[in-house]
Amino acid sequence: MPARAMELRRSDALTAPAWHERCQDSNGNRYVVAAWPDARGATRYELLDGTGVRKIDRETFELPGGVRLRRDEDAPFSHWA
Repeated sequence: MPARAMELRRSDALTAPAWHERCQDSNGNRYVVAAWPDARGATRYELLDGTGVRKIDRETFELPGGVRLRRDEDAPFSHWA
């Protein structure tokens, strides 16, 4: 993942995501998915570079191209870049 993907976009600086999910694809590539809840109770998920992702279930997200990401809680964020 590009280094800039770890930075919040300037437009999001005032409203940081409520939480982050550490994920990995089947090739071992690491991603951070940010969760953005809204006032209606719905939650939007996207990579920190702004790429939207779809939540499949509690453990799985899907990128627009169909790549599946699985949650991985074992590694600290400092190892994800």
